[in-house]
Parts: sequence; structure tokens; C-alpha cells
Amino acid sequence: MIRHVVTFRFRPDLPMGQIEVIGRALGGLAERLDVLEEYQFGPNLGLPSGNGDYAIIALVDGEAALQSYLDDPEHRRVATELIDPYAEMVLAVQFSV
Repeated sequence: MIRHVVTFRFRPDLPMGQIEVIGRALGGLAERLDVLEEYQFGPNLGLPSGNGDYAIIALVDGEAALQSYLDDPEHRRVATELIDPYAEMVLAVQFSV
């Protein structure tokens, strides 16, 4: 199993309500992609402050499943249209579990 973790820091010009738009889109991914064994996401609670603004955590069953998730057209659309235009920093890591 592979755990895929992504954190974002958004630019100050993030539109009001964009966090909710992103959350709805990610929820749709979780419902339709059966390569996702587990899928959690959400905004930072600010405990403590100064960290990232949002995180996505996915659990998949191996490299092929991870690549399928990353290459999925709707995943790409969410990333390129809803997140990337407002992201100041994106960090991702994958590790075996």
C-alpha cells in the first residue's frame, strides 16, 4: 500500500469560497475512483499557525493504482483548474504503509 500526501499553501488572493469548491470536487473524486482505498482532505485548523493551508491524503494499493489516480482526467482537472491557479506552494510525498 502507498500513502500519498499533498499539502498546499494558497496565495493571499484565494477567492472566497474556493476552499468549499475544492472540497466538493475532491469529494466527487472519492466517490468515483475505486483505486482509492482511503481518501481524506480538508483545510488546516491552524493548530499551530504558520503551516500549510490544505491537505489531501490518499491510500492506494500500489504504484499502478497511484498512477491511475494521478492520471485520472477529473483529478487533473481539479488540480489544474481549482487548485494550481491559487497555490503558492504544493508539496507531495508518497511512502509505503
